[in-house]
Amino acid sequence: MELSNEDLSTITKCGMLEYKIDKIINILDFEDIKYLEIQFNDKSSPAYRAYKKGLDKADLMIDSKLFDMALKGDLKALHKYESRKRLRK
Repeated sequence: MELSNEDLSTITKCGMLEYKIDKIINILDFEDIKYLEIQFNDKSSPAYRAYKKGLDKADLMIDSKLFDMALKGDLKALHKYESRKRLRK
């Protein structure tokens, strides 16, 4: 049993929204729940990599927006950006 490209794209979107695995399984309407659970716990699997990609893409989008706002003089955005940066270390 393999995940389609469409499934992996959905998993990436779910990663961007930080959805939990049980919610993703529901969204995919996948019958083999155990297979997906194994996939999400295997760092080399396509499902895990797609989810991680979504998480990272969302971070990039948020950090980029905050940085742009900070460059325009928004001090709240600057503080939020700096706070997020410290959390990554």
